[in-house]
Amino acid sequence: MPLHQDPGSIHILTPEDIHKFLDPLSDILEKSVRKGAAVRFVMPFTKMDARAYWWNEILPAVQSGEVTLFAAFENQIPIGTVQLIKQMPSNQPHRCEVSKLIVHPDHRRKGIAGNLMQALENHANYLKKSLITLDTKTGDNAERFYKSLGFTPAGVIPNFALDTDGKNYHGTTYMYKELSAHA
Repeated sequence: MPLHQDPGSIHILTPEDIHKFLDPLSDILEKSVRKGAAVRFVMPFTKMDARAYWWNEILPAVQSGEVTLFAAFENQIPIGTVQLIKQMPSNQPHRCEVSKLIVHPDHRRKGIAGNLMQALENHANYLKKSLITLDTKTGDNAERFYKSLGFTPAGVIPNFALDTDGKNYHGTTYMYKELSAHA
């Protein structure tokens, strides 16, 4: 898919794109974690740690088809990403999962996260998925954001994960959204 100059244009990344954009992808992740994004990592977290994540975990998952990686672009550079996990247990062929919605701190509050989620949901519908699930830090702005997109809280697990500073635990809220498509 050709890359456009449109701010926030969304594209599905191929394994070759991950190679090509490894530095900006790593920059998005590293800077987001430094700003407190609850996306699994704790400080210290370096750009090399971010590179290892994209290279060792996401690249193989995209290559295998387990994950579809979406990226928002501005001036042909990624500024945000979200992952659609498609590989589910055999008794859940109708379901997919959102993972790691991250937007570079310099590009937040511009509608990019919403555009990424709309592309993800459109793709889930295309794949005939009828249920999207996710988890997010309880009480975080992301929880309110997902609710605004129609996700329903299913429950909270207290003390689920460490904050990025590694000092305190926070809860996680599991959420879901039913789609019109049926597998």
